[in-house]
Order: sequence, then structure tokens, then C-alpha cells
Amino acid sequence: MGDVTRVAKEAIEAPRVVRVFNAQGYEAAQFEQVIEHNRRSYMKLMFTKSLSNPVVQTITAIGLAAVLYLATVEAIRGTMSVGEFTSFIAALILVTARCEGW
Repeated sequence: MGDVTRVAKEAIEAPRVVRVFNAQGYEAAQFEQVIEHNRRSYMKLMFTKSLSNPVVQTITAIGLAAVLYLATVEAIRGTMSVGEFTSFIAALILVTARCEGW
């Protein structure tokens, strides 16, 4: 955004110089170039922001699924009681709810 301001300021503060050297086309082209660069940068930022949330959610879901799988295996083997398994699932849900509130 600073480049847009700089180019606009140059054109606004020196209208005589622009007219004397017949540089209206040059100034317009330079302004268009800076605006296009600014637009592309903003689009990259929005793309990154929109992509980051689903990626984090997917990684979290995979991790929770792995932990749930391990707890289920322990429950099936009989090394974890039904009460312990239920407590584990409740704690897992509470951890998930706490992480979403950040």
C-alpha cells in the first residue's frame, strides 16, 4: 500500500512536471503496475488465510482420530475399563472444545 501512496503522491505533487514532460501515460502505467502488484499480494494473503484454517482442522482431526483409535484398542484388549474409556472420551471432547475457543 505504501507504493500506491508513493506513486499517487508523486503524480499529485508534481502536476507541472508531468505535463511539461508529457508523462501522463508513464504515470498512469506506473500506477497500474503498482496497483496490480498490490492486488496480487492481497490475493495471496487471502488465499493463505483461507487455506490455513482447513489445514489446521484436518491435522487436528487426524491427531484426534489416532488418539481415539489407541484408546479403542486399549478398551478392546481389556486393559482399560468402560469407565476409564468413557472418561477418556469425555476428556478428549473437552480438549477439543477448549482448542476451538482459542
